[in-house]
Amino acid sequence: MDNKKRQTLRTVILKRLSDVSRRAGLVPEETDMETRLPDPVDQATKESERDLSRLLRVRENVEIQKLALALDRMEQGSYGICLGCDGEISVKRLRAEPTALLCVECQQKRERNRVAPGNGMDFIGSSR
Repeated sequence: MDNKKRQTLRTVILKRLSDVSRRAGLVPEETDMETRLPDPVDQATKESERDLSRLLRVRENVEIQKLALALDRMEQGSYGICLGCDGEISVKRLRAEPTALLCVECQQKRERNRVAPGNGMDFIGSSR
């Protein structure tokens, strides 16, 4: 990958990192004090909103870690190198997913192997 493409991808990563960090700052922190609402429906709504807030915070923290890893890999010279086959990850893929660690082919293999028909995983939760 040439320097111009690397710089373009670095800019994309830094912008995403800035956006995610800003969003993460907008998610209100949980308080230690739990206040119970008298109405069970209101209480359920409050708990659901709190759970969603936690989920968003976790998701944003994971995204921040992935973006930081991408920047580290870029500095080490290993950014854009597939961890599966040591081939080059296409610039098109990196533009779409700058935190990609696998080329399209290796990612497809991984997804196919994750839940392949006939491995018993397709019947989880159902009785045979």
